Amino acid sequence: MGDLQKLQDLISQAMAVIGDISFLSENQKRLEEILSKISTQELTLPLIGEFSSGKSSLVNSLLGKEVVAVDVLPTTFTVNEIYFSSDADRIEIYSDGKMVERIDELRKVDFKFDSGDILVKIYTTSDILPAGVKIVDLPGLSSTIERHNKVLVDYITKADAVLLVVDSNQATVTLTTKNFLEFTNLFKHEIYLVYTKSDLKSEFERAELFNYAATKMPVKPEKIIFTSAKENYLSEFIELINSINDRKADILFKNAVNDFRNICNVVVEIINNNINLSKLDVKEIEDELKKLNEQIDLLESELRNRINSFEDRLYNLNKETVRNFEERLQRYSGRLATIAFENPDSLENAFDNFVKTSIVEVLDSYSQKLNVEVGALSKEIQGIAESVDIGVTSTIKGRIQWITNIVLVLLVDILAPGGILQAVVYTLIGNFARKIGLLGNIIDRVIEPIKNLVTELVKRLTRSYVETKINEAIKEVVREFENILVNESRNIAERIKSEIYKEFEASKSEILNSIMVLQDQKRKKVDEFNAYLNSLKDKRDRIIEIIKELSF
Repeated sequence: MGDLQKLQDLISQAMAVIGDISFLSENQKRLEEILSKISTQELTLPLIGEFSSGKSSLVNSLLGKEVVAVDVLPTTFTVNEIYFSSDADRIEIYSDGKMVERIDELRKVDFKFDSGDILVKIYTTSDILPAGVKIVDLPGLSSTIERHNKVLVDYITKADAVLLVVDSNQATVTLTTKNFLEFTNLFKHEIYLVYTKSDLKSEFERAELFNYAATKMPVKPEKIIFTSAKENYLSEFIELINSINDRKADILFKNAVNDFRNICNVVVEIINNNINLSKLDVKEIEDELKKLNEQIDLLESELRNRINSFEDRLYNLNKETVRNFEERLQRYSGRLATIAFENPDSLENAFDNFVKTSIVEVLDSYSQKLNVEVGALSKEIQGIAESVDIGVTSTIKGRIQWITNIVLVLLVDILAPGGILQAVVYTLIGNFARKIGLLGNIIDRVIEPIKNLVTELVKRLTRSYVETKINEAIKEVVREFENILVNESRNIAERIKSEIYKEFEASKSEILNSIMVLQDQKRKKVDEFNAYLNSLKDKRDRIIEIIKELSF
């Protein structure tokens, strides 16, 4: 395999390596241009110089007529590409990359410079210069317009050699020109110095200019020539272009190797920068994971607080109910004492009826107030979505509301006719009904001695003594009632709490599933990121290997 074929294969390999990396698209394009240039074997020779250095006049002299504009302002922006030994004379005008006009002759072109970036391609049948050589007349140096400088740099990167045009009437090259030479030297291009307007210079003056260029310039030119558009003195320039063209194959190959190596080095640097600067952004996922965990803790805390508050209110309701029960029985104590003296045998039935009546009354009030308290619990839980608002995304807020809705559905089940609460209240009343027998035993136990006392010692006992004994019996019944009420109230609280927590645990498991999904997403993102970095490293290492193979 020849060197040229090997170079083309290496460029194709590099293009395949970086072809799918979006941030290397410009480098990919440059590699395509190198391959195209190798294929077409076309030399690109830009004329670089200050404004009014004579570049355009030199081009017009080569064309034999005035075609390109001269003495234009530094603010104008036109690039002229001249192709010699063409099949026909024509001019193609491009504005912002699109051909806007074609002229099938060579003549001066008038167009508006403010109509965009202008590229003029001039094809001439003149064979004063060989085919396959493109002379490019570029905007002058020292431009303050950024796009001028961008085009200059772009052509320098694509140039095969640089024709530096200097007005021979200038004693020294400008600072801008010196800076340009140093910049151009970075690309290892051959630089040729073309003095213009040299028709009035003596041999001595030319020798001084030659000596200055050879010894004082920051980059030594490959060759120094003198031209004059006015006197049509172009022989040295034509000879220079022909000599460059004679070495076309070697120049193109050398430049292609250098350009390819430079691009590969840039690619390696860009990839390294991207590897070093690449950061895995999982903050959004981590934030959502954190918020979901906070959400669970806050919901649990809020539910616990609401239920604890409900239990406190239930405790107070129990105390109030027992107090009401005792007060109702106390209101019957006088009547019971009277019955004990007047009709002792009916004392037990009377006491039993008074107890049952009081139980029904206080339990009715109790159930109504219990409904109110559970309704309050319902409203408190409805407010959890607002109280647990931790300023997170609408997605998480939606999940909080979703959990709250589940709890609210539960409370509907609790409060609705035939629901949990009604079932519990019925159970409470039923338990009291079942336990009336226990109260009956208590009544028998405390009333019988009173009956006996009333029967045997009625004349010796005072009424207050009988009432005291009746009050003792009432207190014992109240203690038993309180024990039953507290036990059943505890069952109510536990039932409600159990149902709420059961539903919460179900909704909590849904959040935990969401957390697992997010964790899986995070792991997948980490894996994809690591795979991306490893892919970049592999591509970088392959480009480094290709650079090592450029041992021509």
